[in-house]
Amino acid sequence: MGRDKTGLDADQALQRLPFRVALLILLCALGTLLTLLILETQAGVTAYIVSEGDWSRAQQRSVHALYRYAAQGDPADLAEARRVLDVPLGDRAARIALDRQPVDVAAARAGLLADAPYFRQSVELWLQGDAQILRLVALADEMEARLASGPLDPASVRAYQDEVLAIDARLRPIELAFSRSLADGGDFMRRCLLLLGVIVFVALAIYAVWVMRSTLFRVRETESGFRTAFHQSAVGMAKLDRDGRFVQANEALARLLDIPLSKLRGGRLEEVMLNEDLPRDGNGALDWTWLLESGERRMLGARGRMRWVRWTASRVAGREPGRGLVFVLGEGISDAR
Repeated sequence: MGRDKTGLDADQALQRLPFRVALLILLCALGTLLTLLILETQAGVTAYIVSEGDWSRAQQRSVHALYRYAAQGDPADLAEARRVLDVPLGDRAARIALDRQPVDVAAARAGLLADAPYFRQSVELWLQGDAQILRLVALADEMEARLASGPLDPASVRAYQDEVLAIDARLRPIELAFSRSLADGGDFMRRCLLLLGVIVFVALAIYAVWVMRSTLFRVRETESGFRTAFHQSAVGMAKLDRDGRFVQANEALARLLDIPLSKLRGGRLEEVMLNEDLPRDGNGALDWTWLLESGERRMLGARGRMRWVRWTASRVAGREPGRGLVFVLGEGISDAR
């Protein structure tokens, strides 16, 4: 009863093995997905920081160009200011376009702003910076209109330059805070994803070790049960390689042939079976197609004494392709005959 229950448990464990392997593969896929997510997050944060750097440089160049334009009235300075202002204005237009998608972007945006503090702070700083950028655009339009009617007086030049510098002074802390907010948010997300990745890796490692240990235990348990049944069986049993050499044999077969077990192991089938019952193919090798058929065979024991044996053979997969073994059951039937 104990052996039957053990065998049943082993069978059930082997039946559950595909599910465990599938779960292991799923955990591996999850770990890979998390790794890709970490890389994508890092790439996204890097892209935002690089874009913020372009935004800041464009803003500073526009300030310098407008400062010169207020003093000299050179159209080239105005053209440069408008050209570099296209960068932050393009970012603003892209954000507005995203806000106008057919999907319920307002609800998604509200949710992001409510639940993601770093994202909310970055967007708020972005909006503050947009207000100052729009003021620079308006100031450029205003100076262009004033200079169209003639040169500016020194007081107006100074007033425009002071306002340009004031806008630049208001933008600099916003730019620094925006960049810092993005970096802090990216670092926070990176740490969270790394922590999650470590948790998944540890869970994967623990589960993999458990599956391996459980499978090895069941395999060893099954092998132990087989070995016990093999050696304690009253029926002769043996494993042969494709050349007919005894790889393993039990005591029952040794008693049946009246040959010491130590001598039987390592011996060859042709040494204990009559040639008439040991067919060979055209190359002189054993004809396993015929030998794998069940039937009665005549085998030779000690001192050449013949034994009739009911022979049953089946293939057993080996470690190497094409090098499988043959499992043989031999039951003595000499008395019956």
